[in-house]
Amino acid sequence: MSDDEGMSIHADQEDTDIEEPPAASISKRGRVQHPTTKAAARRKTAGRKPTGRKTAAKVYVSGINDYIVEEGHPSLLKHSAIQRALLGFRRLHPPLNDKRLPITLPILRHIHRNIKNSPSLSPLIKALFWSACKMAYVGFLRASEFTTTGRNAAHTLQHREVVIAHDSVKLRLRSSKTDQHKAGSSMKLPATRRSLCPVDAAQPYLELRPLPVTHYEAFFVLHDNSPLTRRMFVSHLQNLLHGVAHLDRYSTRSFRIGAATEASNQGRAPEETQQAGRWKSSCYNDYIRNKKHTMGLHAYHSIG
Repeated sequence: MSDDEGMSIHADQEDTDIEEPPAASISKRGRVQHPTTKAAARRKTAGRKPTGRKTAAKVYVSGINDYIVEEGHPSLLKHSAIQRALLGFRRLHPPLNDKRLPITLPILRHIHRNIKNSPSLSPLIKALFWSACKMAYVGFLRASEFTTTGRNAAHTLQHREVVIAHDSVKLRLRSSKTDQHKAGSSMKLPATRRSLCPVDAAQPYLELRPLPVTHYEAFFVLHDNSPLTRRMFVSHLQNLLHGVAHLDRYSTRSFRIGAATEASNQGRAPEETQQAGRWKSSCYNDYIRNKKHTMGLHAYHSIG
């Protein structure tokens, strides 16, 4: 569910050969000094985009830490000195406020109305996008979890891993931003038989969806069975949000922001919100916006 393009770090010519990691040594204070190499660190940090000084520090420490953990050593990130250093960076350079806005229930109504009234969208595409928007909101889904960047659907939500019953929709997410080892995770979205019911969102789409032609096929597909790409989803989302103020402050992450904000407004326990969004830390708090965005709303109000 990352939203930004990663940065590319190129190794120098002398580092292109594979280096044998040196053996661990003992410092003067008797502490184990873990081995690292330039090439190993660059391989681990390649593709990661630091967005600030504190973030950059954590990105590069994490890259080195990945190599160390793979070699069977304890994580550096648990070391008190590293934690204090990162905390100091955060205090010296506070992160910029996230200006993205939540997709709230009135905005979902707006999206639904525009989908129904669009003369250019086919019945399949209308059902597909409304189902995708509903499930993204109810399931706290990242765009990367149900869309692709091309025709390869190996890492997105697949047709064979969506089980729709009368009382729930069960999903098997093959990978996600926080699932670095691609272990996958399962979730169950209970039926509500109200406006945001995930079962009611999926069934109309499945009635129009082309029959699968391969075993490994994306759940969300177009008329020719090609998978829904992130680019197409973003493009249509921007069109469907036409008329909403501050359009440039909405993104695919706005679904997770809206879901987390609504959960907080309804008084859900923090650990429930963290589990629902599959967050590994308290960073879910960064997704909760001011109550003015959803004041007076309830998750099951009628949608247009």
